[in-house]
Amino acid sequence: MKEIQEKLANLEMKFSFQDDLLENLNEAMINQRKEVEDLAVKIKYFEELLNDCMKN
Repeated sequence: MKEIQEKLANLEMKFSFQDDLLENLNEAMINQRKEVEDLAVKIKYFEELLNDCMKN
């Protein structure tokens, strides 16, 4: 019985660690997506600026 309790405690600890890791990875992914979106806006701006400069 003690062995089962130890295994269960070990599984609970692993699950808790994986849950925290998943939350951290999700937060990092959300932040990176926002950065990519911001960079896409800046690239679009500079493309338009470059096109305007080339026309003149």
